[in-house]
Amino acid sequence: MKASNYFSTFIFILAFFIFSQISQAQDWNPLRNGNLDLSVEQREQLAEIDLNHQEQTRKIYESDVNKEKVNSDKLEVLKTQRDEARKKILTPEQLEQFEGWVIEKETERRGQGITRLKKQMERNHPELNLTPKQYIQFYEKEKELRKVAGYWKNKKENRKKILKEILDEQQFALYLQVEKERKEAQEKDILNEVKKGYAVAEELLPMLEDFALPKYKVLRNKLEAKISKEDKATLVELRMLRVQSFEREFQKFLNEKDSETKDIESAELLRYIDFTTDLIESNSALISNIWDFSYEDEINGKKAAKVAKALSKKYESDIDALNQELLFVTKETIKKGAVIASQEYPIPPVATWIDEVTIPREAKILFLLLDPTIDFSIDLPDFEKGEGDHFANVFPNPAQKNQVLEFFTQQDGNVKIEILDAAGKVVKVVAERNLNQGKQKFEVNIQDLNSQVYFYRITGKDGVSMLKFVKKR
Repeated sequence: MKASNYFSTFIFILAFFIFSQISQAQDWNPLRNGNLDLSVEQREQLAEIDLNHQEQTRKIYESDVNKEKVNSDKLEVLKTQRDEARKKILTPEQLEQFEGWVIEKETERRGQGITRLKKQMERNHPELNLTPKQYIQFYEKEKELRKVAGYWKNKKENRKKILKEILDEQQFALYLQVEKERKEAQEKDILNEVKKGYAVAEELLPMLEDFALPKYKVLRNKLEAKISKEDKATLVELRMLRVQSFEREFQKFLNEKDSETKDIESAELLRYIDFTTDLIESNSALISNIWDFSYEDEINGKKAAKVAKALSKKYESDIDALNQELLFVTKETIKKGAVIASQEYPIPPVATWIDEVTIPREAKILFLLLDPTIDFSIDLPDFEKGEGDHFANVFPNPAQKNQVLEFFTQQDGNVKIEILDAAGKVVKVVAERNLNQGKQKFEVNIQDLNSQVYFYRITGKDGVSMLKFVKKR
């Protein structure tokens, strides 16, 4: 089967190469063939101009890693300079022939561009029925906007602006309606997938906390005695770098979160995003244990990832000595996880593929970097909802002294927060006040409560939500 796939790939690449050569041969560029009757000296001068243009273009791109920010004005200046330099080399007759070719190619490219745009719009918005004139206007306006840095990053908004200019009032209203329906359907699909993921996580994470992580910790302690004092110090540094790398990326996510989610209209999806953020933040110490290093992370002038890999190789025989135990824990974890995940996702029977599971090199590096002293407890919030739509969450749960209660209100109005015992008796009123629509957060002192099961009751215009928690000794 593999040989067949490789052969098919080879045939595809060969066919593409042949096609590209044919296309190139058919591309009548008078500067690259004999149609202009160029002298040897002219050819050498033109080749030097093209080489210089390529080098200058490369420098512009290399000066900015994010190509969205490439200064298109600089590129346009370079192109103009190249064209002017070419003209000085050509005779008047050659120049006339060359400019005729440029006009011909530009007309051809314009036609192809309009055709591509027409196919896209007919596929995505067949209801608009754009006229030929509107397609030409669309193409020309987009061509100009493409010269502006960051066009592709905001392509959707830019195209919306163009359509507002070229469509009549009825067409644009129809466009907005279709886009709204499409967006609602997309957000609904995403929300369903997120809910499935949380349904699995609510069972999967406790299983990892109670079964898998303690066993990995025991095995990692067996390895600890084999590691030298110097290498233990290096592992401490590597773990610190990994935490820093995670914190940088998480902060970057927090900084970009509002702009990335500003177009989401589903309030429930936004709540899940906020709770996911809280979940990640509250378990950051645990997550950073499996986080990868960033390119800039170094130890004594060496890349952190390479140092970790070298250490893993140094202790490979010691890790391999634990391989059977590691493999057993891993397979049992996978089996239990597959049972949980299969409730929401179609998973092939474990027996058909579990024997193929191995401990790859990347897993050995993670195992070596695992801190045997870390607390592996997972703070998984309750995502319970009552009759209303407050979508409440409390953590930590269980708690001894203080808790953080979070919930959402759909509309402005008076909200009352109470704590009830198991019999339904109100034992404490946390707050009663007018709240604005949105996410709410209360820090609650429960030190005065007895050790037992309680419920938060949130009452407001949205309805009533109940959330269970445990007061521990």
